Amino acid sequence: MVFGSRSSATKNNFSVVSGPVGGIMSIVTDFDNYTNNRLAYTISGDEFFKISISKEKLKINDLERTVSTYNEFTTPGTAYLFSGNGSYPTGYTPAIMRLYYCKIYDNSTLVRDFIPVIDMNDVACVYDNVSGKLFYNQGTGEFAYGELPSDDARLPVEYQEVEYIESTGTQYIDTGFVPNQDTRVITEHFYTKQPQNRGFIYGAGVSATDRTFELYTWGNNWNSPYGNTNIVMTPQISMFISGKINIDKNKNNVTITYSDGTSQTKSCEYVTFTAPRNLWLFAINRGSTSVDFRADCVQLCSCKILENDTLVRDFVPCYRKSDGKPGMYDLVTGEFFTNAGTGEFSYE
Repeated sequence: MVFGSRSSATKNNFSVVSGPVGGIMSIVTDFDNYTNNRLAYTISGDEFFKISISKEKLKINDLERTVSTYNEFTTPGTAYLFSGNGSYPTGYTPAIMRLYYCKIYDNSTLVRDFIPVIDMNDVACVYDNVSGKLFYNQGTGEFAYGELPSDDARLPVEYQEVEYIESTGTQYIDTGFVPNQDTRVITEHFYTKQPQNRGFIYGAGVSATDRTFELYTWGNNWNSPYGNTNIVMTPQISMFISGKINIDKNKNNVTITYSDGTSQTKSCEYVTFTAPRNLWLFAINRGSTSVDFRADCVQLCSCKILENDTLVRDFVPCYRKSDGKPGMYDLVTGEFFTNAGTGEFSYE
């Protein structure tokens, strides 16, 4: 069993199975009633399979079939990876396989985006980019795993990439970059609680309306000051803690995309300015008052800074292996940026 859930072979069946079909070792996809809606692909040794079941379209590598009877149905339970949930014959055991990724959609909405990872205790599991959760083995034993080849790793060997680093209210990172009217910042982050007046992502300026380039929450609103204007947007409160949030602040335009795929966009007048100081992450750099503007609920997953279309910072959360020091590694400059405040970032 590779994946699936079903009531029976001919009812409410959404499965991927490997095994003998007509005496030939195959991998098969089933949609509702397998007698009409099955695609079988002959296995010829140890090979890589890319499998897709998209409503009436079944595809295994380059072999594709459109099912003969497209029906509405719901499986009896949640789908399993490496196994099947429901009525399967005794011989249908969990698959012996290597999983590289798994994406699950409900119509066109991405609801699961699984990638294999190891947690802080070196336990293999899958991480969902949509919900921000780790999913662990529900059977016996433990998953084995293979490390990424060094050629595929983004960071030097001295650093270990992690999902995020998190501030507790006293930490921040000085990016060494001074924003202006043509700056663009793209971030991905989680909030660990309703942020209220502590959801600071980044910023630099004099105030919310004076030579500023910032992004934070205040009360129940998003605030995105630019130049001499504070762009304010009001989301549903629950969206703050619904999952990963992607924010693209491109000059005088800001787009906020939530984990369910919905988004908000707002703009203000384009003006010429340069902030008087460096942009900070996890905080707003307004000089002497900056200590009042540090986040206590932000898990930052990535941050890209562009000057017009030129990438000047590409931050990856990580820790230094020699001493466990967390921070952000910049793929552009090759520098490791660590906490400029007090205490220490946590990470996972």
